[in-house]
Amino acid sequence: MKRRNLLLGGALLPLGHGGAAQQASRDALSDTSPLQTANELRQTPDLAASLADLGLAPGDCFALMDGSRYALLPPEATDHDLPLPGDALNQKLRVLPSDGRILLASWGIAPLSPARDGPDPASAPDISEALTRAVARAMANHAELVLPPGMMRVTRPGALLARDLAGRHDGLRISGAGQQSTVLVYDPEDASEPLLWNNNSVLGLRLARLTLYTDVPGAVFARCYGSGISQDHQFIDIAFRGRWGIGIEMVPDPDTGAAGNNNSEFLFDRVHSAVYLDPFTLLLGRSSDQNLNYWFRNCKLWGWVTIARLHKGGHLHISDCDVSGYAPKAANYLVELLGDNHARGVCACSIRNLRVELKTEQALLLRSEWPSGTIDISGLDLSSQTYRMTPAAPVIELILGEGRGPILSVSDTQFAGQLRVDNHGQKGSDQALIAFTRCSFFHGAGPDEVVIYDGSKAPRRIPDMIFRDCRGTARRDRGLWDCNLGALLGGACRIESHQALLPADGSAQRLPKGARIEALVDPATLTPVPGLRLWSAGHDVTPVPGRPLPVSDGTPVALRPEPGATFPGMCLLRYRA
Repeated sequence: MKRRNLLLGGALLPLGHGGAAQQASRDALSDTSPLQTANELRQTPDLAASLADLGLAPGDCFALMDGSRYALLPPEATDHDLPLPGDALNQKLRVLPSDGRILLASWGIAPLSPARDGPDPASAPDISEALTRAVARAMANHAELVLPPGMMRVTRPGALLARDLAGRHDGLRISGAGQQSTVLVYDPEDASEPLLWNNNSVLGLRLARLTLYTDVPGAVFARCYGSGISQDHQFIDIAFRGRWGIGIEMVPDPDTGAAGNNNSEFLFDRVHSAVYLDPFTLLLGRSSDQNLNYWFRNCKLWGWVTIARLHKGGHLHISDCDVSGYAPKAANYLVELLGDNHARGVCACSIRNLRVELKTEQALLLRSEWPSGTIDISGLDLSSQTYRMTPAAPVIELILGEGRGPILSVSDTQFAGQLRVDNHGQKGSDQALIAFTRCSFFHGAGPDEVVIYDGSKAPRRIPDMIFRDCRGTARRDRGLWDCNLGALLGGACRIESHQALLPADGSAQRLPKGARIEALVDPATLTPVPGLRLWSAGHDVTPVPGRPLPVSDGTPVALRPEPGATFPGMCLLRYRA
């Protein structure tokens, strides 16, 4: 019986044992002549010697051949892992290399051609059962599962991973032959149930080089619950096409409702989405505040798409991506940073070198409800399709609640539409900061035409909204923008000119030639500082209220305290250039 299991067990073992044995099996692969029938090998009196004559060592894998169908047979396989032809004992034996991969094609899968005008996806073979067995074997042997070129259909939810998978499994790698070459069609009866359900069981998932397609509106590709295990996942060279609703969804514990404490390190690299008929969210986070390190790199995200919607904070980075054909049929944001309660977790978002085609008035960029943290946008290009936008489109919407509020920094950007700021808390955000630097605006001749501010519920909590070296539409009388719009709206910090911090220790700072000094104030209280004098080239140039004094030669200025005076460590100098 032991020898029968060796030959007829059925299933996959990708890992060979011993370099010499692996080389021998590879050499044997080049010989296409049949080596021996399975029945003959089973009946040999000295099985070990017969295997050695074939260049095989215990643990190497070999296969039964039936035309183009292959089944890899490892020594420890069990009979139920893979159904074999009834005449398996009379099939010819061929040695296959065991280089750490499991080839799904060896299981008798016959995919349809995935050509552009190829067959109906619904006619592709249903590989649900074979895929589940192959994934289990890949995890058991720490092997890469390779899907063949062609179109294959999966009808059973959880066929890639099931919600009831028990235990911890470190590492699962699944790859195809490339986008548009390997097409996995998801065709479930229930669109809400995902193809892959990682219920805190798999660490280090890798999915690469294939297209995921569905005709089922709102279908979910993957759902994850994490409490320390479901993390370190990578999705590389993947395409989502058809009518997907959600790519990756992170949820609380499906059994208890507990939020969990980890869904971290998710990388999306060269991911392409082309979902046009329905809203598609690539990453949806409903779970805890331990959502750290989400990276989107070199992605093409087209159609009606949301890149990420995070409910409870997160550490999100988007870089070098393109959003073309962005034409949602209802108001839609590429990024949503929602304000559900969480335990003061990380709130950090950066967007670098993102190009977006805003093809409808509902095509919007970012909405934030974060109570704190930073949002850093640099190199954003909204210049394409700007003629489709109205000036009142809230491309970025910042909802401020009670607390410190976030810091929003936008730099080196071509900006369309408007920024809408809503300070809706009863106490309002008292430290929120909005800063635009080196930006060009297509819809507005001045900052007051770019920012729409609603502070009716918190009239005394106006955030700083600073513009530096920005420009608007071609009205020559406005020039470059260099102001604090928050001050103009009645904010506490009324800075209508340039400012510089000077240490009150006598060290000097050079001001621009022709600077007109206006005031010396305490940066904490914004009130004049008594007993502090400003000197330039040995002359007292301390300004008198209402009588600014020029610094005509551009020489350095320094602070000097009067004898016995007390003063802050730093002083705020206001001047006009």
